[in-house]
Amino acid sequence: MQPKKKLRFVGIVSRPLGTDGTFILADTERHVSPMQSHADIHIGYSVQFTKQFTLISCKKHGTGYAMKVQEITAPESVQSLREQAVYVDEEMLVKHKDEYYVDEVVGCMVIDDAFDTVYGCIVDVWTLPANDAWVMIYDGKEIPIPVIPQIIRSVNILQKVVRVTLHNGLLTLFDHDIDIDRDEEE
Repeated sequence: MQPKKKLRFVGIVSRPLGTDGTFILADTERHVSPMQSHADIHIGYSVQFTKQFTLISCKKHGTGYAMKVQEITAPESVQSLREQAVYVDEEMLVKHKDEYYVDEVVGCMVIDDAFDTVYGCIVDVWTLPANDAWVMIYDGKEIPIPVIPQIIRSVNILQKVVRVTLHNGLLTLFDHDIDIDRDEEE
């Protein structure tokens, strides 16, 4: 029995390129490099719900990659995969010494960079169009922390610590409960 592969996010299916089913992989992770043909890739909305494809080619194209898989032969087929994530076996990626995979921040403690106050723990990662958000549990509530340089000051995966400078109001933004059943009371 083969060991289970660790799949890693590498980018998003953006759009068709040409008429043979080639597509543009956009929003790529920094670990991506041209991959070997005949490798397995997985496409889906999350790593738990993917379909396997066989890679024919992967070449740098602008800020992303042009990818061709055996199972897709027309641009119409690419349309059904748009905005879905592409995952590959972790062993296909090149990770340098101080780099980390985004899902490795889950479980990290969030600490104020100036005062060493422990705010909470990261429990999820949201991949969003403008910037990612790392979800932290703070005072029993999920608080999304924007992943931007003004807030995320450093990440130490080995120590499981993310140092931050939080903007005023971010921690109290979600203090108020919203009553979604207001109309039923009237």
